[in-house]
Amino acid sequence: MHKLDTIDSREVTKRIEFLKGGARYHNDELDEDDAFELTELEDFEKDAIENGCGEAEWLHGAELINDNYFIRYIQQMLEDDGILCRDMPWYVAVDWEETADNLKADYSEICMGAASFWVRSA
Repeated sequence: MHKLDTIDSREVTKRIEFLKGGARYHNDELDEDDAFELTELEDFEKDAIENGCGEAEWLHGAELINDNYFIRYIQQMLEDDGILCRDMPWYVAVDWEETADNLKADYSEICMGAASFWVRSA
C-alpha cells in the first residue's frame, strides 16, 4: 500500500484478499515482496481489530488516520462538525497540536512498518 492521509479498513481487507488470491496464479506462492506486504497487512489488521476499533467497526469501514495527518484531520473534523467555525478571525489562535493530543485519548495507535495510524477506539 502507498502512503495516504487516511485509509478505509475495507481497502486493507481488499488488498489482503487480492494478495491471497494472487497466490493461486503462482503455484500458491507469493513472491518475496507480496509475501512481506501480506504479512504486514495481516498484522496491521489484527492489531487494529484487537487493540483499536474492534471487528465490527473494521468490517464496516474504520478510518485509519496517518500520524502525519492527524492534526489536520482533527482541525477539519472540528470545523466540519461546527464545533469551530471555518472563518475565525485571524487573531484567534488555536493550538492544533495540543487539541489533537487531547483527542488522541479516543483513538488507538496502530503501526504498520515505520508508519503510525490512529483509529477511533471501540
